[in-house]
Amino acid sequence: MKVCGIVGFIEGSSFVPSEGPSPYERLAAMSHEVQHRVPDDWGMCFLGFEREFDPSKQILWRPGDRVRIALGHRRLSIIDLSENGRQPMWNPEGTVAIIFNGEIYNHVELREELRNHWRFRTSSGTEVLLAAYERWGVEMLPLLDGIFGIALWDGDLGRLLLARDPMGVKPLYFSASTGRFLFGSEPRAVLAGLGTRGHADPIRLAEFLIFGITDHDGGTCYEEVFQLPEGHRMEVTLDAVSSIPDPFWKPPVSEQFPSDDHVPDLLRAAIDQAVSRHLRSHAPLGSCLSGGLDSSALVMTASQLLGRKTGDYTTLTIVNPGFPEDESEAAQATAQAAGMKWVPVHADISTLADDLERMAAAMGEPYSTLSMFAHYKVMERAGSLGLKVMLDAQGGDEVYLGYPRLAQRILPEYLGQGRFFKALSEWIDLKRNASLPLWSTVAGNLFLEVQP
Repeated sequence: MKVCGIVGFIEGSSFVPSEGPSPYERLAAMSHEVQHRVPDDWGMCFLGFEREFDPSKQILWRPGDRVRIALGHRRLSIIDLSENGRQPMWNPEGTVAIIFNGEIYNHVELREELRNHWRFRTSSGTEVLLAAYERWGVEMLPLLDGIFGIALWDGDLGRLLLARDPMGVKPLYFSASTGRFLFGSEPRAVLAGLGTRGHADPIRLAEFLIFGITDHDGGTCYEEVFQLPEGHRMEVTLDAVSSIPDPFWKPPVSEQFPSDDHVPDLLRAAIDQAVSRHLRSHAPLGSCLSGGLDSSALVMTASQLLGRKTGDYTTLTIVNPGFPEDESEAAQATAQAAGMKWVPVHADISTLADDLERMAAAMGEPYSTLSMFAHYKVMERAGSLGLKVMLDAQGGDEVYLGYPRLAQRILPEYLGQGRFFKALSEWIDLKRNASLPLWSTVAGNLFLEVQP
């Protein structure tokens, strides 16, 4: 499956360029590392650097006295498939530029709210971000319903703004080295800008080998590369090319919980709104479909919202013949009930070694379970069918405490309420159904609790 990719770097006012790749060569090397993510379009801009060759529609050179910044984008066209949606995208005054990886699901609502403050030239969500920034500045970030990695240059303020969506669905990596700040959608893109293959972080690798976790904080498996935490922003100025991430979003906390009678209605309304917004696309779309409750709920909701258009909608399921937990029969029945196309996806043992090598290269960092391989094969098949947008139910198990390491979190709640028998019953069920030793997940939770 393809996604957008962003890369760039900024050099501080005190930075003294030395021998090495030219600005274009450096950005091109970074962009090359995210080229596999997206097939549709690309663009670059260079501010304050000496022009290396004549400008074109896709490469822009602009003068600047103090600023030296380069931005690059690999585009997957979802909304506004024309060249009008190309990035970097500028405001009319040429003072603000943005590159963006992701989707803003409430772009229609935001566009309507901003219509009296901005003359829209495209139907893209990226221009909505520009308009929102001009209207509200960084205060726009909590208003966004979406998944995103954003890099926005404000020439008037001399500031580069980076932001990552609240759940951290879209990646955003960075490195501050000797007066140059680099960022990108993948660790290897940042390493390409640094001119190194990177060095393994031994502490992070030990954490991965013991607990199977890799993204619990702002580190990565590379000593040189860090990730912007979910729900955080970072502001980089010409005078300070490194900055501390600052949260713009935190999970809402309420002391008042809905009654059990209201929960189904609230859940149904939330799913309907989410699926409705996710279906906004000018490109072909489909869904990953297992036999589970979360993906089945998503597909049936999409069926109700699409009406007569369900026949154009494609669902894909990994098939494991002879495997006791194969879910293809239930998935096929769900697709049939929804009136949608169903495509079984098979993993071929003869190509397994090559598949795993390509998957490892695409991941960029270690992964703890081969369940991702099934997802990889489904997305690969979706790409071959021309599906650019996939509605996925990933995250449902986390929301409903479907994993032992998450379900354990409810035990202190029961104990704090004095519900000792309920806590004991939950612990027994966890021990009976856990796929990993409970001591391992308990240790992992305790480890995360003491992290700064």
